[in-house]
Amino acid sequence: MNEMSIFSDNNDIPIGTGTLKKPFYLLVVDDEEQIHSVTRLALSDYDFEGTPVKILSAYSAEEAKQVLRDYPDIGVILLDVVMETEEAGLHLADYIRNEMGNRYVRIILRTGQPGSAPETKVIREYDINDYKAKTELTAQRLYTSVHTALRSFRDMRALGKSKEALEKIIRISRKIFEKHLLDDFIHATLENIIALLSLNDSLVITLETHAVNIDSSGVEILSLHSSGSAEQIPMDTLKQGLRTMIDTALTEERNLYEGDRLCIFCKSEHHVVLFIAEGTAPLYKEDIELFEMFARNIQTALENIARYERLKKT
Repeated sequence: MNEMSIFSDNNDIPIGTGTLKKPFYLLVVDDEEQIHSVTRLALSDYDFEGTPVKILSAYSAEEAKQVLRDYPDIGVILLDVVMETEEAGLHLADYIRNEMGNRYVRIILRTGQPGSAPETKVIREYDINDYKAKTELTAQRLYTSVHTALRSFRDMRALGKSKEALEKIIRISRKIFEKHLLDDFIHATLENIIALLSLNDSLVITLETHAVNIDSSGVEILSLHSSGSAEQIPMDTLKQGLRTMIDTALTEERNLYEGDRLCIFCKSEHHVVLFIAEGTAPLYKEDIELFEMFARNIQTALENIARYERLKKT
């Protein structure tokens, strides 16, 4: 489709595939500095199935609450029982589950004083996932416990995010399918690209999204700002990277993901429409899978508009 290239002078710039992986977070909550040091040493070369694991530290239950607010997607907590009080760790576990409502994070309780928090009582009364005496957590056992917990966290989070994403795609796709006019379809799609990106709190759109509409009358670019206002803009106002992305998407007729940018390609018998968004953080593998699903719905909606236009003419 080289004849549709509108920025052909930029074809020598490579486009990436956007396969970055977001790290998993492990929180160590203990009032002994040595425990933090030993844990970091034992897990210094550890990654989870090729994804980096970042270790965070808190030295009290209150400090841990703040870390959990700052990092809501922590996967595993290695939690001491006795800190500010003899049951500070247990109260923190209860806070995480019942006040924060966090059912995903895996909590491994570690105690140097098993008698102060008997295992049977703790397992029965608190929603924790494992119970270990500090003396039994050798480097190998620590590795095994963390790896098993991260696997469980990954699976639970994937199920939760898939459910949330599917529900959102169904809702917004229904709105897009209701559009019979191309302009309404373009505007609704741009708005919902922002809505989908907001599923990940780190992907906040602070710039604008664009749509490139190409038909027999020429090329039109619509820019939708985060405020909701839209305007027509000339092609030469786009950044070099976005221009390159557009040209490559048109040439290869496919969706592109590069760092914090995405470009969705749609085509019907009379229109080619590209949807471009630029965020403030990289697109990860899960984000790309979500947009691939959304892109298929957008393509179907554009084809429906083409059929609607044919019916109007007849």
